Amino acid sequence: MTLSRSTVADWVGRIGVALEPLWLRLAELLRQDTVLHADETPVQQLDPGQGKTKRAYLWAYRSNALGSNPPIVVFDYQPGRGGKYVVEFLGHWQGALMVDEFAGYVAAEEMWWRPEGRRPILWTVGLVRT
Repeated sequence: MTLSRSTVADWVGRIGVALEPLWLRLAELLRQDTVLHADETPVQQLDPGQGKTKRAYLWAYRSNALGSNPPIVVFDYQPGRGGKYVVEFLGHWQGALMVDEFAGYVAAEEMWWRPEGRRPILWTVGLVRT
């Protein structure tokens, strides 16, 4: 059996819509944890009408493996790598965010500044090069 690309694309889109409530609930539960890990990785995205791909990012947020709650990993697809995507995903979350030394996280920390002085703590983990 051969399926057309449009049929497969339609099915994938419908699955994504059907799974969105699950994604929203997992993201909500994840943000209840006080220690999270975050990282972003580039992915190729088709650029409609251009006949080529462009770079987008898949942001991964993970609960703390040492916590008492079941582990949760949530992926957030975004068109860019800026710190604003971290702020948009985590919102008013409070806690410690474990990240690498990417400058976007520093920008996110600055965007998180609040008049009451409360904001997440940013812990960066440097890479050791030999």
